[in-house]
Amino acid sequence: MADRTPEDGRLRELMRGAQLGDAAAYRELLEIITVRVRQVVRRRRGFAGPEAVEDLVQDVLLSVHAVRATYDPEVTFADLRANTIPEEPAAVEALTHAIGTLPPGQRQAIELLKLREMSLKEAAAAMFVGARLLRWPVARSLTALS
Repeated sequence: MADRTPEDGRLRELMRGAQLGDAAAYRELLEIITVRVRQVVRRRRGFAGPEAVEDLVQDVLLSVHAVRATYDPEVTFADLRANTIPEEPAAVEALTHAIGTLPPGQRQAIELLKLREMSLKEAAAAMFVGARLLRWPVARSLTALS
């Protein structure tokens, strides 16, 4: 299989080493992909805040750890577009600004439900309100943001 970049080949080799039990290769692999994952998450979900970004980065790294034994170095997406993330800094900036203009209760409801992906019950508990009372600020927030 042809690598698209020299780093692709290096990552492939590191993952092979990790699968064979090479702790140094696995550590280097995680160091490299952590930087990439953090950049992608910040670009896509930076408006959620630094703690949420780090939570997502850790979730991705745990997923990589859990499935590393199933990695097949000969299989990847052939289309380059499937392997890249488009830049959307203006959209993230605009959304961050729009959410920031909401009243505090609405802003918190949107952050919990849409950005942190909590259930209605979890978000209501975090805000110390009933789930029924939380539906109104969310509906109103979504209307304001659209």
